[in-house]
Amino acid sequence: MQLIIRVPESDVFQRTLARPVRAITNLFAEASNIVDTQVGIYVSAIFAMEGDPAWASLAPLTQRNRILLGFSPEHPILFRTGSYKSAIMDRNSPNHIFQESRAGGSGSGGLRIRIGTRDPRFIELQEGTNKMPARPVVPSTDTAKRAFCLVLESTFITQLANLCNREEEGM
Repeated sequence: MQLIIRVPESDVFQRTLARPVRAITNLFAEASNIVDTQVGIYVSAIFAMEGDPAWASLAPLTQRNRILLGFSPEHPILFRTGSYKSAIMDRNSPNHIFQESRAGGSGSGGLRIRIGTRDPRFIELQEGTNKMPARPVVPSTDTAKRAFCLVLESTFITQLANLCNREEEGM
């Protein structure tokens, strides 16, 4: 089934439709940057708060090892050189994953954005092991995932409104 919408030739109608269509087109063009920025904000906040909920304290042996390597014994947790955090959120890091594709193939679906890391420490730190508690840096519970999706949705709505306003000012 195919739906065809014919737009009347009226200049008023064309101008009325042109603004939101341009805004939506621009929004999808900026979608990957919006998502990447929001992931960066989220991950930075998690590192700054040392988890949400708070990560478990470091074991005494880990604290001694950190001192021997010239780092503070307890804080910041999961941050020594910055390579782990960069692997998750910095597009220039060799371990960062950032891929864009059209869902359902070219021209037949929405935008799919994959952001992640190849860092071998990620799974163990995210999920924990029998010797180390989990210290998740990306949403790991259903509630956290829903909250993050709401932030993204709100950001898209705000960005769409801003783009519409810019288009209107340019008319």
